[in-house]
Amino acid sequence: MVVDDSKLQAPTVNIQKRVNASCPIEIKPTINVVIDFEGGGRFLGEMTDCEPEKVAIGDEVEMTFRRLFTAGGVHNYFWKARPKR
Repeated sequence: MVVDDSKLQAPTVNIQKRVNASCPIEIKPTINVVIDFEGGGRFLGEMTDCEPEKVAIGDEVEMTFRRLFTAGGVHNYFWKARPKR
């Protein structure tokens, strides 16, 4: 299946800010978005490569394949969204 990500939009945006009072390191917020694919389909995922304060409902995005985490020496990858360039 080929996905044309030339016209993807984020109709829903949720920014989660985590705070750990015992840790002085600032934790970056997690940005969750629901993405509507042109022609049908919807994806719930995370945004990357963006500034949280600049993300807005209706922004155009594109998909990117990213490493989520590594466990037991195995890299786990999945799709994330980023602002359209």
